Amino acid sequence: MKQTLIIGSTTVDIIIRIPHLPTSTEDLNTSRHQYSLGGCAYNISHIFHLFQLPYLLCTPQGTGIYGEYVKQQLKQKGVTLPIQVKEESGACICLVEENGERCFLANHGVEYTFHKEWMQTIDLSNVNHVYVCGLEIEETSGQEIIDFLKEHPEMQIFFAPGPRINSIDPKQLEQLFALSCIVHLNEQEILSYSKHETLEQACEYLYKKTQNDIIVTLGGKGAYYYHENQGVYIEGYPATVKDTIGAGDSHLGTYMACCQMGYDALESIRIANKVASYVVSIEGASLTEEEFKQIER
Repeated sequence: MKQTLIIGSTTVDIIIRIPHLPTSTEDLNTSRHQYSLGGCAYNISHIFHLFQLPYLLCTPQGTGIYGEYVKQQLKQKGVTLPIQVKEESGACICLVEENGERCFLANHGVEYTFHKEWMQTIDLSNVNHVYVCGLEIEETSGQEIIDFLKEHPEMQIFFAPGPRINSIDPKQLEQLFALSCIVHLNEQEILSYSKHETLEQACEYLYKKTQNDIIVTLGGKGAYYYHENQGVYIEGYPATVKDTIGAGDSHLGTYMACCQMGYDALESIRIANKVASYVVSIEGASLTEEEFKQIER
């Protein structure tokens, strides 16, 4: 089976549960806090691990207390990162409100920076898919990722711009879109980027740039799949939301995994909707192997 190359960050999620987002000068008591592995690339790779599919995780491992945490946690999971960098790692503070919605306060370290020569050491002979996140493209080294992708047109790009899509250099976005990437966004993100009022109009606008599939997540309502100037809604699954950390990553990771296994796009999205509904029903971004086995696909 072909491999998937996953480019992006592995970081520490510091999850803090609060009654609501604080206002200026307000004092709040947290209900609990925890540390866990996170980062979009790690979350995607974890889904591939659960599906027992081959993947290559391209993510820098730095130094400092957060870098050491990542190193130890990955070691326990039997994952060795090939890119060791003598620069400090950052962390992501996840503020989770009582309704399950979250905000991120990110302290970006070396885990978000990439250099083309790092990726050139990876054996790509059996790779057909590649994942890229918008957070890394937004960084000063984002162009190096784009240049690397331009050199490997044989790999289908899955691109998740995320909520920072409007902060990425438009010229860099256009370069990625010109590589005919499959784009994964949520409804708010694509409407904000396209400046259109309806989902159909927004997808039509983006499709003219990419000429490839667009997947839009709709929370509990499921997802919208746009293919060759036609869109279809795929129903979601009900869930009691504990938090939405990692929901988008788990959705895209599952979609990519199912595509790699030969499922068609609609069935892949249906399974992705189900997996994402389970992720929002637990605390944190990662399902355990036992939780994953309980999902009927």
